[in-house]
Amino acid sequence: MIECKQLTKVFGDRTAVRDLTVKLPNGGIYGLLGPRGAGTSTLLAMMAGALEPTAGDVRINGFSLLAEPKKAKTRIGYLPEDYEPEECLTPLEALSFVAEVRERSRERGQRQIRDTLELLALDGAEDRLLRSLTRAQRRRTALAETLIGGTEILLLDAPVKGLSKKDAAALREVIRKLGDTHTVFISSHTPAELEGVCDRILLLSEGRLLEYAPAEDLLQDARLPTLFPAGAKGDSSVRDTSAVDEPVFDGEYELIDTHTKGDA
Repeated sequence: MIECKQLTKVFGDRTAVRDLTVKLPNGGIYGLLGPRGAGTSTLLAMMAGALEPTAGDVRINGFSLLAEPKKAKTRIGYLPEDYEPEECLTPLEALSFVAEVRERSRERGQRQIRDTLELLALDGAEDRLLRSLTRAQRRRTALAETLIGGTEILLLDAPVKGLSKKDAAALREVIRKLGDTHTVFISSHTPAELEGVCDRILLLSEGRLLEYAPAEDLLQDARLPTLFPAGAKGDSSVRDTSAVDEPVFDGEYELIDTHTKGDA
């Protein structure tokens, strides 16, 4: 169970998430849908324990992220928007580092790394420097990092952003498979990206939770054309650098924080 209770985040004079309360059972794939500035990235960062809320709390399987961060974070894998692994590493080195930080035994860690490389179609590229790989391969490596260490809950912020339609479709298929073994949260600013992937969707606007419903019902919501005037069936896989997103924290610490051995 993931429980957000009266969750609020304020950046300066702007409230990115407003008094959000929701209980989400484990299992399946949840979508976080909202126009740019809706608060989806901020919400995921707070759920991951990478961003401290202004008010409220998140509980992961009964553990408070504020009071017991190590216990709460131990099963979370978090992929921030636009995160890419260090280009001077290979995929194998990047995953090995995460396994070490998450205190996996060498044998168990290497077995999981092999399985993850195969799942993400990175076997054959595991010994090449990331700087020499395609954007899709770098993004798959970033997703692979979230799977290392026995994670059960995956928080994926715009995981297909900037990918071609073909690469985005392939990555969404991997995410669908992960929904069989993990509780997955995937954010998007485009309804079409969540269609056929999510079981349930949370609809956000201006930091407020507007609706929480089965995906097939929510994607027919009459409010979508107003919230997404470019077209509810549009495709945002190609990055739009002109759009303005919600305020973000200076995120150098995000991934380090969620993989830490000690409490935050």
